[in-house]
Amino acid sequence: MSGVWMLDTKRKHMLLFGLGFATFATGLLLQVLHLLPSLNAEVFTATAFYLLAGLFFCEAVMVRLGRPFSPFAGVAISVLTLAMIAYLAQAGIAYKYMAIVSNFGLGAMIAVLCIKSQQLAEGNWIERTLHSVLMIFAMHFFLRSVLTFNMLEGVASSEELISSKYWTLVTISVSFIGVLLGLVILVVATADVVNELQGERDSDPLTGVLNRRGLERSIGRKVTASDKNKRAVIIADIDHFKAINDEFGHSIGDKVLVEFASLLRLTADEGTIVGRVGGEEFILIVEGSAEQCEVFANRLCNHVARYSFSMLPNGRKLTSSFGMSIMRNHETVWDAAERADIALLRVKRRGRNRVAVEGSEFQNTAHVNYLLTA
Repeated sequence: MSGVWMLDTKRKHMLLFGLGFATFATGLLLQVLHLLPSLNAEVFTATAFYLLAGLFFCEAVMVRLGRPFSPFAGVAISVLTLAMIAYLAQAGIAYKYMAIVSNFGLGAMIAVLCIKSQQLAEGNWIERTLHSVLMIFAMHFFLRSVLTFNMLEGVASSEELISSKYWTLVTISVSFIGVLLGLVILVVATADVVNELQGERDSDPLTGVLNRRGLERSIGRKVTASDKNKRAVIIADIDHFKAINDEFGHSIGDKVLVEFASLLRLTADEGTIVGRVGGEEFILIVEGSAEQCEVFANRLCNHVARYSFSMLPNGRKLTSSFGMSIMRNHETVWDAAERADIALLRVKRRGRNRVAVEGSEFQNTAHVNYLLTA
């Protein structure tokens, strides 16, 4: 996992996954190689490594989700588990009870992770698989706690532990789940890279909204043949954008484009598809009736006219013009965009800073044109 992180160091969670696996393996080696003088010392130290590995692992999953793991829950479980093992060792209580506490503590930590990462269960099939493996991982520790009662009776030394059926079962289960978990994590990491590359390919590098390829992919996923006539295509164009470039320079013009794109996304509904199709020209695919979409376009036009762009001097406003059409069942989105572009040309001839519509779908709507001055 750390090797994967070295290929792309911005993925901090892969480093944490690698540290988790390495730390868990260190704890296992302590017990296999008998590096400590007594069984009690081995179980305490190995459990400390296992719990630290669990903390790394929990943090890795949550970092990938964009949220930190609860430090209180992780530290509290670790401290309580180690304190109970230390007490049992000091009191001379049988090893099997220390093993039960160790397994239960690890299971509790992973169970908390399963609750915290519930978002995975609602994601794609890869994320759902990862969440399922995490639940299996947690249940496996609880099952080990139960098996310990019957399988570790009379174990008093490291040699007896390593030669027991319990240790054989633990080794097999940890190896199997560890390999499964590692493979799923690598698949998740690969999917993340692929999705990121697709996002970069499908997005406009300046504004972050979809480019033409991204628009076609998004429309293919979200727009079906049966609901085409319930979607409007809106072409948005910044009025006199060339004057902004001439007066303030292209760097300011680029920042205005970025802010304008952000304004479109913030104003649009969640299901609206936003893309950039030209220098200062953007496209929106909006769901709704002709009347609803026209009201939205006029609201957007008004919003832009009243908005203060941070890169422009105080008092300097921008306006935008909008052309709109309703998609028809036999049309592609680009056919509808051509009709919307015709409406946009009418806007520019009539003075800009308003909305124009094209098509018989709008014959019963009440047109509202905003004539705010910049």
